[in-house]
Order: sequence, then structure tokens, then C-alpha cells
Amino acid sequence: MLAVLCTPLQSIAQQRCGVVEHTNNLRTNKGIPENDAQFEQWLNNATQQRLKREKNGNKIQSVYQIPVVVHVIHNGESVGNGTNIPEAQVLSQIRVLNADYQRTNNDASSTPAEFQSVAGSMSIEFVLAKRTPDGFPTNGIVRVKGTKSSWTSNDDVQLKALSYWPSEDYLNIWVCNLTGYLGYAQFPVSDIAGLQEYQDGLAVTDGAVFAYRVFGSIEDGAFNLNSKYNRGRTATHELGHFFGLRHTWGDDGGANNCSGTDYVNDTPNQDIETYNCPTHPQASCNVTKMFQNYLDYTDDACMNLFTKGQVSRMITVLESSPRRESLLTSPGLLDPNAEGNDLMIGKVIAPSPVTCSDRVVPKLLIKVNHSIETITSFTITYSINNVSLEKTFPGYNLEEGDETEISLPEIQLAAGENTLSFEVNKPNEGIDINPFNNNKSTSAIINTQKDVIPLRQDFEQAFDEAWTIANPVGGMNWQAVDLSGNTAIYMNAFTNTVANDESWLVSPVLDFTSSTEASMSFDLSYAYRSGKFDTFKVLASRDCGTTFDITLLELTGPTIASRTSTTAWQPASADDWEVNKNISLEDFAGEGEARVAFVFTNQNGNNLYLDNVEFFQYENPITVSSRLAVSPNPASAEVSVRLNLPQREDATVTITDVLGKIVSSQSIKNGLNQNFTFQVYGINPGLYLVWVKTSSGSWSSRLLVQ
Repeated sequence: MLAVLCTPLQSIAQQRCGVVEHTNNLRTNKGIPENDAQFEQWLNNATQQRLKREKNGNKIQSVYQIPVVVHVIHNGESVGNGTNIPEAQVLSQIRVLNADYQRTNNDASSTPAEFQSVAGSMSIEFVLAKRTPDGFPTNGIVRVKGTKSSWTSNDDVQLKALSYWPSEDYLNIWVCNLTGYLGYAQFPVSDIAGLQEYQDGLAVTDGAVFAYRVFGSIEDGAFNLNSKYNRGRTATHELGHFFGLRHTWGDDGGANNCSGTDYVNDTPNQDIETYNCPTHPQASCNVTKMFQNYLDYTDDACMNLFTKGQVSRMITVLESSPRRESLLTSPGLLDPNAEGNDLMIGKVIAPSPVTCSDRVVPKLLIKVNHSIETITSFTITYSINNVSLEKTFPGYNLEEGDETEISLPEIQLAAGENTLSFEVNKPNEGIDINPFNNNKSTSAIINTQKDVIPLRQDFEQAFDEAWTIANPVGGMNWQAVDLSGNTAIYMNAFTNTVANDESWLVSPVLDFTSSTEASMSFDLSYAYRSGKFDTFKVLASRDCGTTFDITLLELTGPTIASRTSTTAWQPASADDWEVNKNISLEDFAGEGEARVAFVFTNQNGNNLYLDNVEFFQYENPITVSSRLAVSPNPASAEVSVRLNLPQREDATVTITDVLGKIVSSQSIKNGLNQNFTFQVYGINPGLYLVWVKTSSGSWSSRLLVQ
């Protein structure tokens, strides 16, 4: 958020921009616990996550459509007069926004040559809403007679209460007789801890406010506009703030000494705002000033570009910030009179994120959200590593609310990671009336590494390549962390703002063919953050990972752990861990191509830590802290020997008398955590030693036979 008041214009009574005052008022009046540094750290993290997703071919949308509602707050004039501006003026402003953000503006060629290479365009379209929040048709313009003849930024709540549509679904713009400023917007916020309780209060004022004489362009009509601000660039400027941009000089508190920053690398450093329309070039901070930038204060006719860095920043905010990302799936752009069909992809069933085979059959769950007729056919268009394919599915009889699982033709995967995307369309050869839920993307990694039971993964050594970490959409993932000398693996959810970001930790292919019983255990550490319902699941596969259709464990929010924390969780002591969480794998005894996956689904809750994953050849394992434990002791009939070796290796377990004579012995292949029973009935009473010997060491325990 911004730090100080915008500097007043030198030549007119109104100041150019009121975003800083509005931001400061929100902080003071609503007590918002977020400062500039916290917002910028959140934005930096979100940007890195977005760039990683896009690198993997997972872009949220090709064109961002923004539903706009313009609230014309007038003084009782007839439509087209005074503050009750005509519809053509509203349409003019929408045209300007689309041209400026898409860089199709007529004066784009006026950008100086040294700035042409960094000039950015954004795939965004501002569209007047087609339906009201209640689902009725609208032209996206609401006209309300105000309770005052003029308004200031201090009247913000009163003004917006006159007419407001839910800001999670609509970009609210208020046009009125605004004094003091030409316009102001509400700067975005992050989704960090402590802000959730403030979101409702922020929602009812979210949007942008404009003086009616700076809204629209003289290029589209003889509107009553201010002569310096008559090209619609005030709205271009303010909506830049709405999407997270700062002034190019960085709002440095009036220092004017080149110390401010807008956190964008390709906007030249600038000491102070620029007024009027100076000749180019102008020097500032030992570089050429980019006073043509929409986030400076020049006249409208002098502005003509955003930079690529500014566009990147706006995309991150649009995809990640509350009441920005939700605009992308708003019902406000759906035709309220449309009668049609709406299908969606519920989930990608196969391939899973990690599999053995390079030949897989993709499987999808298709749902019918709305239909005016029986759905008899639909088409799936899909892409495998950027190779596009299509298949039509005829012969169905699906009604509203039905769902069906479909299989696509077998595909060939490449070695390593593969990117797949799917889209359902053409219900009954027609148009899907709600395309926002038609797409799903995923990735699939081929890993054929195998291992046997027993098995332990404690993450202390370099990460075993037999285990695979994967994120189907290229987001954040499991990573190793040093906890005071103990290495664990964790998922950072506290700073991950991508809802439903899914991270997988997948075992090698496990061979249970020599086991008649089986189980697993692991250590877990987590603290619930109020209102954030992360999900932790343990899934299993019988088919080498082609499908993970067996849920062994599923925990959500406070059921993951009873402890709570409002800060980023990190275990500090043994008491912060839930150790030896045991899961039966009885149904997998005898299986040869089993796999287990730990899956964390993010809801921006808290960090989850995982350690000491262990697989056993028997049910209900009793773990021991020493290398071996003997019970009962004393014994008279039989004795159980439990192993806890530092690593898996062949071992020999022997019982000797005090003179070293062997009275019983067993050879153990792949010794690690097994239990063994020795018969001692018939052995002379007395003191004996139980030995476990491997190539890396030997351990013993006393045994008293009665």
C-alpha cells in the first residue's frame, strides 16, 4: 500500500490522485494490519509462483475479462446532462481502458524509442456487466440521485453505500461530482494472516471513484471534460492502482531524492511526479524520466504506456488478490437471457502426477452444471506437451446434475515431466454458456524406481530420487528443511496464496509380494490457522501410480492438528510433533506395484512438516528407540526381538550364552524394523546375550531365561 498523500496539481484546484489518502484512511479507520513491506513480500512470492506455473504451461486464462459496473451518482439532471453523464461517455471510457491496457491506443507510437522495448500489453478486457447480482439483464450502468451535490474522498463510505454490487464479482466504478481529487482507487491487499476479518469491511468500498469531467475521451464525443484530462487516462491511472501499481516516483514521502520505489525494475528511477506535458527527454535520478507512463501525473495527451514489469505485477494481483482473482470467474458477464448448457471438468482422474508407464489413458470426470435439454454429446480438446488433440463423445443421456467418467485415447508420455491440459466444450454441438469452468491442467512425471518393504525415508540424506515431488499445476512444492540438525520435508502454505495448489510426495513403486501383513507410519507437525482449511491426504495406488483411487487418510484444517498458530508454523521441540501416525496397509499385502502419496492441498493455512516415513511388514508396529529390544524379559517360552537399525541391510540375529556359544540364530534379509520370535523353551535357565550384527555394526541386549 502507498505511504503518503499525492502531491497537489500546480495548475488546477483538484489533485490528480487520491489513492494514498484513501489507503491511509483505510489503515487508520479500519486498523488494517498490513504494511507496505508485508504486501510486497506477499506479491513477490505470488509472482514467483505464477511465473513457475506459466513456465510449466499452466496459465490461468488467455484473456482476463473484467465485469464492470458504473454507478453514476448524479444531482438530479436528466440523462446526458451535467453529472448524469450519457451512456456514450461510459462506453468511451471502457474503450480507452481496453486500448491502453492492451496497448492498442492510438498514441502508442508516441512512446519514445528508448522505452519501446519495455512497453507492455496486457491480455485484459473490461466489459460492462451483462447481468445484475440477482441475475437480471443490465447494461452495466446504474444511475442514482445522490444525497449531496459534491463529494470528497472523506465521503467514501457514504457515497458507495448509495449503490454497490458485490466487489468479488464486479469492478465497481463510481462517477460523481468529486472534488479534491480527479479520482482514487482502493489498493489491493494480500491474503496474509490477520486480514481475513477485515475483508468484509474492505469489500464494500472496493473499486474506483472518478470526477465526472475526467471520465471518457473527447476522441469519442463532445463530452464535458477537463481540457487537460480529456482522454480517459485518469481511469487508466487509477485502475493501475486497483491492480497493485504504485506511482513511478515511489511515493517517497516528499523526499524527492530518488529514494522511492514502485517495485518495478523496468520503470526508470524518478525523483518527483511530472505535471503538464514536457518535452522529451527529461532527466531524473541520472536517467531519462519515463513521464509518459500512466502512473505519472502528466496530462492525458502525454501518457501512452505501461511497462512489461508493471503488466507482470498487475497480472499477479489479478490472479492472487482478494476481490481481484474472483472477478475472473464472475457470473456478471454471463448473458442472463441465455438458455443453454453448462458442462465442467470436475477433476483429472488420470494420469496422476507420478506414474510408471509412458503410455497412459487420460480419464476425466465430466459434470453437467446446467442443461435445458438432455446432453447427448460433447467434445474434449486436449493438449499433451503442446500437441493438440480432440475427441467427440456421442451417445450420452446426461441430465442436469449428472456426472460421468470418460476415457480418452491412450497417449505417449515423454521422459521426465509432461504438461497436459483439457477442455470440455460443444455440448450437443452447441455453445457452453459458462466457459469459466471448462478447463483443467495437470502434469505427469514418469518415475519407475522400485523398492521393497521394509523401508524408511527420514530425509536426512540427499533426497532419494526414488521419491518424487510433484505439483500438477507447477505451484509450490514440498522441500527439505533443517530443524536444528534434524532434516524434515515441509510444505509452505503460510505464504502460498494460490488456493487449491496441490503438492504431491510420491513413494517409489513398493513391492509387498513377500508380506502377509503391512503398515506404515510417519511423523507430522502442523498448526491450524483460523478460517484456513488446508487438506492433508495419504493416497494409495495399486497400478504403479496410474491412478491414486484409494484414500488411506484425509484430514482438513483443525483435524490435521489440534494446536493453532497465527504465525508461520515451525516445530521447535519434540512436543510439536505427532509421532508414529500409523496406517494399516493390510489390503496391499501381496501387491507388487503399490505406491503411496502424501498430498497437501493449500488454502493459505499453515506450514506442514513430515518426517520419518516408514513401511513395515506387519500390522501395528511397536517402534523402539534402541537398535533392538527384547521382550518379555525375563522369558520362559518365547521371546520377541524388535529391530530399529540405522539403515536397511542384511543382518544376523543370534542368542549366545555368557561364554559366547550360539544357542539360536536367524539370518535377516533387508533388516530394518522387523519383529522376530525365538523359542527359548528348553534352553537352560540363565543369562544370555541377543546380538544383531550387520556389515556396519553390531548391537546386543541381555536376556534372562527362566
